[in-house]
Amino acid sequence: MELTKEQLAKLNRYLKSCGIKYYDVRSEIVDHFATKLEEKLDKNQTLNFKNEIIKIHKEFGGNGFKDFLEQKKLSVKKKFYKLTFKHLRTFFKVPKIIISIGLFFGFVYLMNLYENPKEFFSNINVFFIFLVVQFGIRTKLSLSEDKFLILNRSEYMFWFVYSFYFLILDPIKYFRNNASYENTIHNYIQIIVVVILILTYWCLEHVYYQNKKEIKNHYPNVIV
Repeated sequence: MELTKEQLAKLNRYLKSCGIKYYDVRSEIVDHFATKLEEKLDKNQTLNFKNEIIKIHKEFGGNGFKDFLEQKKLSVKKKFYKLTFKHLRTFFKVPKIIISIGLFFGFVYLMNLYENPKEFFSNINVFFIFLVVQFGIRTKLSLSEDKFLILNRSEYMFWFVYSFYFLILDPIKYFRNNASYENTIHNYIQIIVVVILILTYWCLEHVYYQNKKEIKNHYPNVIV
């Protein structure tokens, strides 16, 4: 017996009250509950709907939905990073390697416009700080996107962007002295790091918007 719209609405309200705020995760749990409830209703149409929901909930274990939600978060995060690095690898193969090489020589050209390469890399650092700040602001402003775990930037994007600057790029300046900035090879190595970080950020955004596109196709009636 298929659940009515009213019963599905009750089920959704129950899951929300249990802390399942993500629409995509909630939809998955609703499908699970609906299958079991429909089987029970086929046998007994007079059963207590709410009590049956609670019984099925208990099947998730002592932590309720907590463990399930953590597993989903981990799964989504792993998938996101896997797709990101898969996309990143394409920039080191033909034909996209042309973009990577172009970025490298573009930065070399810009660096040569400066009398002191140290000033050039300082400006690069300022650019990345701006990138981190704007991304943090966008994360906070995109409240509607938090309805979907797969689009929850703060879960798997902001801290990645934040970390790859403060753990990789920013510390480089503490290991370089004036003599190092006069060394062409050292400068080229740092430019390669900058190019890789920019391409990584581009891939993060690309995968995010691909996920957003899939969500729009899968849930056409929901504002994303």
